[in-house]
Amino acid sequence: MSEKPIVIVGAGHSGAKAAAALRKHGWLGGIQLVGAEKHLPYDRPPLSKAVLQGKKATEDCTFFESQWFDSNNVSVMLGSVVTALHPKSCQVELDDGSLIDYHRLLLATGAEPRVPDIPGIDLENVFGLRTPDQARSIANSLKPGADVVILGGGVIGLEVAAVAADMGCKVKLVEATSQVMGRSVPEEFAKIIQKRHTARGVEIFLQTIVSQVIGADSVNAVKLSSGKVIPCNVLVYGVGVIPCAEVAESAGLKVTNGVSTDAYLATSDSRVFACGDVCNFQSRRYGQSLRLENWRNAEDQADIAARNMLGHNFEYDPLPWFWSSQYGWTIQATGIVDPLGLVGIFHDKETSYFINFSYSGKLVAAGALGAVRDVGPAIRKFKQRILEGLSLGSLGSESLKEEIQYILG
Repeated sequence: MSEKPIVIVGAGHSGAKAAAALRKHGWLGGIQLVGAEKHLPYDRPPLSKAVLQGKKATEDCTFFESQWFDSNNVSVMLGSVVTALHPKSCQVELDDGSLIDYHRLLLATGAEPRVPDIPGIDLENVFGLRTPDQARSIANSLKPGADVVILGGGVIGLEVAAVAADMGCKVKLVEATSQVMGRSVPEEFAKIIQKRHTARGVEIFLQTIVSQVIGADSVNAVKLSSGKVIPCNVLVYGVGVIPCAEVAESAGLKVTNGVSTDAYLATSDSRVFACGDVCNFQSRRYGQSLRLENWRNAEDQADIAARNMLGHNFEYDPLPWFWSSQYGWTIQATGIVDPLGLVGIFHDKETSYFINFSYSGKLVAAGALGAVRDVGPAIRKFKQRILEGLSLGSLGSESLKEEIQYILG
C-alpha cells in the first residue's frame, strides 16, 4: 500500500461515491477529497424537483453526514480550488499554494452551466440551476402568479417548468430547436411530452431564442427573437453545461469535450483517472467517445474508476439510461436515439412508449412516459432487448406498435 493518498478532485456526486467505493473495494490508504464548493457532497436531481417544491431542504440532499467521512478516514477539503496538476511529480496544487502528493488521482470536477451570451443575463432573478444556493433562490422566487420564463427545453428546463406551473406561476418556455428534449428522445415522443406541459398551462416557444433580458436591477421582461416582449419576474436558464476540464488541459492531459479517457477511465496519464460529467470515455459499444450527464453515469463510473485505480481492469461501457420526473409522472429512456431511424409509438392507458430502430434495423433506443410502476419494468425489458441485439426483421409483426407490445410481452 502506498503511503501517498488517492486524491479526488471534485467533491460532487461522482467524487464522493468514488471515495466510498475505494473503501468498499479494499483501499486502506489515505483518501483526500478536494471540492471547490463549501457544501458536503450532495445529490443534484432533488434540486430541480423536491427542493423547488419545498418538499426537501438542500441540507437533506447530502449523500453522507459529516461523521461518515471521519469514520471512513476520508479527509475532506471544501472551498478549496485545485489550480494546477503536476503529473510528473504526482502532485496537485491548491489556490493557497499548497501541494498534495498523490498515489493515484481522480478527476471528478463535473461541469458548470453554460451561461447564455445575452444582454441583461446578469440581472437579478436570473438563475442557472446547478447548486443548492441556486435551487434555494429559485424556490423562493416561484410565487403564485409570477411570470416565469424558462430558457431551454431540456430535462432541467422541463422539470423547472413543471414545478413552476404546479406552484401557480405563469410559465413560458423558450427552446431554440424544433423540439423539447432534442438530445434524449425522438421528435414524435417529444410532442407527447410537450402536450403534457401545454395541458398544464405552460406556453412553449420552439425555434425561438431570447435576444435580450430587460430590466433595471432585476429582470422584468425578455425579448424574443421574433420581436415579441413577454413579462418576466424570474428567468431560469438550462442550455447545457461545460465540462470543467481546464486544469486537466493545462497539465497536458488529453482533453476533448471533457477529460478524455480509455474504456477503463484512465486518462492519457496512467496514474490519473476521471469520472462523472467531466469524463469523456471511449465506448466500444458505440465505437466513439461518450460524455454522459446523468445520475446513473456518475454513480457507476465512480465505482469503476475506484476499482481500476486499485489495479483492477474493469471496462466501462454502459447502455445509457436517464430519468426525469415531471407532474408526478416519470420519463425514462435507454440507449442513444438514432434520429434517422424508425420510431414506433404506443399508448397504453396513461403510459406512452417509444422504440427506435436504427437505419440498419437494430433496436437502439426506447423509452416511456407514465407512472413509475409501469415505466420501470418496461425500461428493463427494452434494455434487455437492446443488449440482445434485437432487430426489426426478427420480429415480423406488421407495425412498430405491435413490436412494442411484443417486447413488453
